[in-house]
Amino acid sequence: IDLVLAGDRGAPASLDLFMRKAVELASRRGAPGESFSMFHVNLRARSYEPLWLRSELIDGLKPMTGCRQSMLVVSGLREAVQRGLPRSRRRISAPAAMAEARRYIDALGSRFAAKGCKLTIMYLD
Repeated sequence: IDLVLAGDRGAPASLDLFMRKAVELASRRGAPGESFSMFHVNLRARSYEPLWLRSELIDGLKPMTGCRQSMLVVSGLREAVQRGLPRSRRRISAPAAMAEARRYIDALGSRFAAKGCKLTIMYLD
């Protein structure tokens, strides 16, 4: 995707261009007439706070009701989780905290996505 968007393998495309291309590629996979929706949660420059993330995900997944395919893009999760950990525990606790955060987001996605909707969750760190 970076090569197509930026014209160079070493030059990553902007997040906005990447997301547009990802949606385009994902929507091509569906049968004609299927609907597709996408929601982006940008956690960069924020601390990971499960309560606020839950509220944001629910608000973002509700409008996707009625779509057969949906994509949830979560960017900056690693940065947000590390920011929320005390500096002395970042090295030791970061992998476990990341795994827990992903399980939490996956569970919320499966719980609040519309029935019959194929939800794809993409993590961009």
